[in-house]
Amino acid sequence: MGFPAGSIRLTVTPTSIPETGGTVDLLALVRDDQGQPLPGASVNFTADVGTLQSGGSFLVSDANGQASDTLTVTALEIQAVGGDAFEVSAEVGGTGGVQTDTFSVGIQRPPRASFTYSINGNTVAFTDTSTGSPTSWRWDFGDG
Repeated sequence: MGFPAGSIRLTVTPTSIPETGGTVDLLALVRDDQGQPLPGASVNFTADVGTLQSGGSFLVSDANGQASDTLTVTALEIQAVGGDAFEVSAEVGGTGGVQTDTFSVGIQRPPRASFTYSINGNTVAFTDTSTGSPTSWRWDFGDG
């Protein structure tokens, strides 16, 4: 690595993947302390799940201060994720130590209906506790 980096910015495309798995392109933009592209910087990508095309090796930023990697995540790996997202990061040696940028990749899970209710006299109040970001609801109480 040449000069220490002033900053690193991670962009992720796409920003979410289906629960069946897929690939995510990672792009690190490395700048010097003047905000100019920094070529020759050693960048390391990491991810909570999946396999990086680089195998986790250091990559060197190009003349535009860019380094890229591809993350592949399987459905089985996504099933092991407890929430609706996982973290990816890029880091580089910087002027004040290691510079890191982290991004939360969303998991596109199908909606799962869930609700709670409370009764107050003749009034029943329902609270939606569904997951997976439903966009519409249909209630059928079977009473016509």
